[in-house]
Amino acid sequence: MIKQPELTKRQAEILSFIKTHIQYSGFPPTISEIQGQFSFKSPNAVQEHLKALVRKGQIRRNPNQWRGLELMVSNKSRDESAHYSTVSVPLIGRVTAGLPVLAEENYEGTISVDRSLVGRATRLFALHVRGDSMIRAGIYDGDIAIAQQQSVADHGDIVIALLGDEATVKKFYRKKKVIILKPENDAMQPIRASERSDFKILGKVIATLHRVGNEGAA
Repeated sequence: MIKQPELTKRQAEILSFIKTHIQYSGFPPTISEIQGQFSFKSPNAVQEHLKALVRKGQIRRNPNQWRGLELMVSNKSRDESAHYSTVSVPLIGRVTAGLPVLAEENYEGTISVDRSLVGRATRLFALHVRGDSMIRAGIYDGDIAIAQQQSVADHGDIVIALLGDEATVKKFYRKKKVIILKPENDAMQPIRASERSDFKILGKVIATLHRVGNEGAA
């Protein structure tokens, strides 16, 4: 058996950080998150360490994928292989009232994401986030929200809802017969959705892909 090259202390620390991030967040860290964690002065230092981890067989990188770091696990079981595989998610553009969310008129393309990000969820779709109504929840303008199609939601869920021909990402609250769509931005007012005949829940948000350079944006 060929012995893998040993890691330097810093490489081992970065690999451990990647593993921990995946374990607790469900997806790998970004370059900027690794840079911030280890106080590197530039992302170039992160890139060099990641290249070394690739050479030493610890990770794989997919430049065409959001958060495209994958752990290399030897002798993976079928379930483990599925955990690190990718899934194609339909990306929708403008949503048209009266049509299914994945109708051809709404379809914009597909994105590829780690299966670890969405688990075993099915009937997925993705939507570009517009505006800053959810910044306190860490969802920013330009991000991509990934949702599981469903027409109901639990108290406190983040949902993609349809109001007329406009899809919006908000927190869902129900008190008796009153339904509130609440923004996570103190400058914006909640929407009393139960008073609108054009209100419909399209899905529950289960993951968010941050636009590059969007961390902490207002």
